[in-house]
Amino acid sequence: MLTNQAVHEWQHKRHALSLHRSVRSLLTSHGRYLVVCDHHVGADGMTNEALYMTVAERQRCLEKAGFSVTMLLKMRGLVLHRSIAS
Repeated sequence: MLTNQAVHEWQHKRHALSLHRSVRSLLTSHGRYLVVCDHHVGADGMTNEALYMTVAERQRCLEKAGFSVTMLLKMRGLVLHRSIAS
């Protein structure tokens, strides 16, 4: 299992896919990856659309990187996803 917090620290959401793909390459099939409570754009979230993803964008990005994704928590502008390597 790997965890990651604050993908936005990469300073632009365009870097997220390569990060998630790198993580996927480290995991065996069915390995778990918790993307820990990062900020999101949208209602009750952040406003910088270049830096932060919407909840749906984050889920699609993780799926594109090779994970099946479940949102575990969304509150106060933060979202937590559990991603399992396909």
